Amino acid sequence: MAFGLSKLNLPDRSRLRSLAAMYALHGLNLALPLVTLPIITRALGPSEYGRYGVLINWAGIGVILIEFGMGVAATKQLTGRDDHEARVTQSRVLVQQSLNALVVLPLLALATLFWMHPAPELAASVLMLANAWSLGLNTLWFRVARANVPRLLPATFAAKFLSLLIVVVLLPRRPTLEVAMWANLASGFWPVFDAWFARRELLEAAREFSLRAWIERLKVSYPVPLQRIGSAIYLLLPATLVAVFFSPKVAGWYVLSDRIIRAGTGLFQPLTSTLFPLQLEVRGQPPGSPSRLRLRRYLTATIGVSALASAFTFFLAGPAVRLIGGDKFADAALFLRWMAPLVALITVNMALTNQLYVIDREPVIAQAVWVSGLTFAGAIFFLGRLSPDLFAACCLMVEALVCIWLLIAWRVYRNRESVAPPPGYPPRPESDPGRTPE
Repeated sequence: MAFGLSKLNLPDRSRLRSLAAMYALHGLNLALPLVTLPIITRALGPSEYGRYGVLINWAGIGVILIEFGMGVAATKQLTGRDDHEARVTQSRVLVQQSLNALVVLPLLALATLFWMHPAPELAASVLMLANAWSLGLNTLWFRVARANVPRLLPATFAAKFLSLLIVVVLLPRRPTLEVAMWANLASGFWPVFDAWFARRELLEAAREFSLRAWIERLKVSYPVPLQRIGSAIYLLLPATLVAVFFSPKVAGWYVLSDRIIRAGTGLFQPLTSTLFPLQLEVRGQPPGSPSRLRLRRYLTATIGVSALASAFTFFLAGPAVRLIGGDKFADAALFLRWMAPLVALITVNMALTNQLYVIDREPVIAQAVWVSGLTFAGAIFFLGRLSPDLFAACCLMVEALVCIWLLIAWRVYRNRESVAPPPGYPPRPESDPGRTPE
């Protein structure tokens, strides 16, 4: 069955509503920190905020392992299916991800205790694990595939409002790591609410659970988590390593800079994500076709604006960290200036990753990320631990290495794969200028 949304026969207005909803969701994720981040940083201070950032990043690793790329793999099964069949597919994935959580969460708890010094309080650790579980059951892939992202908005608004309430009202009175983790859990709990609409299918999927089907799903989806785990080496673990090499206070500076960078890349993630279905639809079109040229213009414009955002971040690094964290975080500008180019680099990497997914080059992505991640690990342990400056330089270097690797892979395979029709599509007629000779 073809991997594409054209088989869904969705009108353009459905895609436009879905795109608008995606921007609304990401807008919430960008707007909420504008209110909560200054409160959290000033309430906790650099050291406790560094410990908070380490816990959040370990939750991110848990999300990768629980989600395990099953959503991306299952998207291929949604093509041409009615709503009931789609909900059944989604429910089976959620049940299988829940089994992933039973395996991952105990290991994550042990890893956190091993790496964090001093060890986090029990309540904060439990809240971190709960956050990993809830986000690991993320249903955004399902909504994007069905061009029905607006269904997520009510639950998301409720979750974000509860998180905002905890940060604004409770955290200033009780500036503790536990309260901050409660706010983080509330913010990410919306996938649990979204699963309610498929509760009958979830019960049915739980009753019909098959160990063989779970293993088969793991085999199909493993390239995605393999790539993301490689990314975690240089995207999520640095906060932990900064705390180990230097101090939780320096980790707080790094985490604040990282949050600002993620907010910048978050501006462009909705566009690269919602363009993915369009990239699937132009698969098999000749390189000079109008649809491919239009898609190229969209991507070029996105990358160009992200480069401007990187320059803006570099020049305003000092005022930005003082505005958000106060004078205690002034030294965070060191990390932010080094990390400013990441806004453009990560956007380019997202675009290249989507292109490689379209031509079924997932293993190439995983290889690029793993080799780059291992290179980062080596650079960090030999150079990064010497000073915060060298650590920040290593963070920039590895993302640039990923970008170069993906660009080379895309250039190598695009000419051969871009003109080949995807599985399930009829061959082009002889008159099609994009048809390759027999």
